[in-house]
Amino acid sequence: VYDESPAEGRKKVIGSMKDTQGSDNEGYRYIYSRDIANGTSFTLHGNYFSLDLSQMPLIVREDGAINSTGKGVNSHVATLSFWGDYSAPVTGSAEVRNVRWYGNAKKSEDYTISGGVIGVKATDLNATFYNNFAEAFYIPYFFETPNENCENVVMNLTKCNAYDSYNTLIYVWSASRLNIDDCNLIGAGGPVMICDHVGNNNDGSGGYTSNVYVDTKEIGTSVLESWIAGTEGWFELFDGAGAIVSGLKGIEKLLVGDGYGKSILDSTGQKINLVAVYKSGEVEDLSSSIIRGTFNVQGWSGMDLDGETMKAMRSQIQQAVVQMNGGNMTAATEQLGKMCIIESYNSGTSTFGVPGTTDWLGNEVPTLGSTIVPDETTMSQCGPYMNIYLFNGMAAVIGVDNEPYVG
Repeated sequence: VYDESPAEGRKKVIGSMKDTQGSDNEGYRYIYSRDIANGTSFTLHGNYFSLDLSQMPLIVREDGAINSTGKGVNSHVATLSFWGDYSAPVTGSAEVRNVRWYGNAKKSEDYTISGGVIGVKATDLNATFYNNFAEAFYIPYFFETPNENCENVVMNLTKCNAYDSYNTLIYVWSASRLNIDDCNLIGAGGPVMICDHVGNNNDGSGGYTSNVYVDTKEIGTSVLESWIAGTEGWFELFDGAGAIVSGLKGIEKLLVGDGYGKSILDSTGQKINLVAVYKSGEVEDLSSSIIRGTFNVQGWSGMDLDGETMKAMRSQIQQAVVQMNGGNMTAATEQLGKMCIIESYNSGTSTFGVPGTTDWLGNEVPTLGSTIVPDETTMSQCGPYMNIYLFNGMAAVIGVDNEPYVG
């Protein structure tokens, strides 16, 4: 069935799955679902067979449309769904090994073809994905543990390859612990991963955070890359997302202009490697409340967004910027919107810095204390990741000094 109108000029097939959300698993769409009781386990051992969904029609909205005005479909439909029992401390588990699967949602500049299917969802249970290959899904892996009975739940992504996906390669809707080891996660329309703080208060307290651990055994065994310019189709789905990329590109002036010898741009000078975006799980678009979460690399635990150090730094910077503007809060707010706090990885230690040159503020920054002034010794050693704390409460992880992987 075809709709020939200009606004809906996409093929629509009778029988297409509709996208919908609900308060429990009955409100979600999926092709295969498995409930796993506490004390039990389930294993899908693929023996390298393929699941091919490349010919599956795009997901449609409840009204049957492929896309609405100015936006595509933010799909919640999963191929495989595993559900644990969160009525008591979770002890159930699921494992998927040696499976090759193909979706229907390659990375694209066209937001109207955004309604692809998700690969797998793991909810409220211990989950292990080992030696799997996933390509062209809207989201290959979706993890979520948003309740108090999942405090000790561990999810593992080991020796897995995921490529060329429309949205992101991993979505984390809170996770007590997600381990990523020896994986190649390359090429999405947005970041490599999106990590939500679910049920949080505006001040960063309460709720359930996302805690990601990369290369727990040996640094550098994983490749996490999504080189984006901020113009990809994914950015049409989320208001303001493109502006974040533009702001992050500005940090290049600090790293190169101040002689630190580092770069976050590719050789074209147009793209950054956006590894992760940390936001509130209460909205699908960009969030504005303070959130928490951690990004950990082989023992380095960075990005505790609501930590006392970060609170003190934010407060000190805000006071300084207000002072610079003669107490004018409006002007100060506009300048704070162009600022961020950076946290670099230096062989297992964290170094904080504020891009506070005239390139960022238009004024020299008053003395803010040695803990938040970047210097050549520490900044020249940072890598392979850098955490960026935005003043709207969100955060991002970006790659430092790397070029698109060729292998």
